[in-house]
Amino acid sequence: MPRCFKTFLPATVVVLMLFGLFPAQAAAQAEATAIIGYLLGSDISPDPGDGISRNFESGLAWGVRGGYSFKDNPILGLEGSFTQAPLADINVGSDTFANRVTYADFNMVIQGSNPDRRPYVTIGLGLLSFRMGASDGGQTHRKLGTNIGVGIKLLMWEHTGGGKWGLRFDARNHMHRMDADDSMRSNFKNALQLPSNSTSSINNIVATLGLYFTF
Repeated sequence: MPRCFKTFLPATVVVLMLFGLFPAQAAAQAEATAIIGYLLGSDISPDPGDGISRNFESGLAWGVRGGYSFKDNPILGLEGSFTQAPLADINVGSDTFANRVTYADFNMVIQGSNPDRRPYVTIGLGLLSFRMGASDGGQTHRKLGTNIGVGIKLLMWEHTGGGKWGLRFDARNHMHRMDADDSMRSNFKNALQLPSNSTSSINNIVATLGLYFTF
């Protein structure tokens, strides 16, 4: 099985299970989105003070999202998201390592009720994974974290049968702390050559453009 599916599959299962918790009479409106965007470069902060610079380079990103909102209460929704930036290299000191960043998130969505122009905010939990190539034998490192975002949906076309097409723009900040003495943190710190007593965090902002369809 491709590595991306190993990350995406658990998030998809959770989304589908939650879909099944709500009865059909609740009039849920499902939505699917294809996205393309850009991961903005960022530093590891705060600087651990060991004289080694560490940062993620900017890179193109792509992904898919699936969610729904209730017609009876359109301001609330749930969404699962898979995003990958395959060329977001990591710089550690004078070395640059090929890197692939992947996010699998599950979020609550709070949105406006106007279907033509619908601003929204998202907040949720997710899993970050990155693969640094030859720097550590090509291992994949994973860390649980949170994310928060803002965006807007613009309705472009509505089918008489009820389906809708539109565009959406959003930006999300993915936050992952490394302050707990656990195996995930140790794995990350080894890959980034961080001191053992470091309490640094990774913050990555991903800005995206999406084409969505509701049904």
